[in-house]
Amino acid sequence: MERLIRRVRGRLAVVAGTVFSAISGSTIATTAILGALMLPPHGLLLMTMRGVAPPSVSMAQIFIAVVPYVVMSLILLVAIFWIPPIATWLPALIG
Repeated sequence: MERLIRRVRGRLAVVAGTVFSAISGSTIATTAILGALMLPPHGLLLMTMRGVAPPSVSMAQIFIAVVPYVVMSLILLVAIFWIPPIATWLPALIG
């Protein structure tokens, strides 16, 4: 996973060098990759939840429960895409 993120970060910096900083591009790539882990049919996090949930919890209930997180991830992706300084304001604030 770490290798994939490093590769994507480098490519985003080259492809969209004038639009995104390396940090913004990395944040977008990481958020997209983590969001993909929550989506069916290959939702690794969903299958993990199924494994630890009680037998009374159905897969449909897990899919419904993840919807707010997917929506928030999409909102975050759009916000970082349109306002790249969002990705760097906290590191800049810390120093």
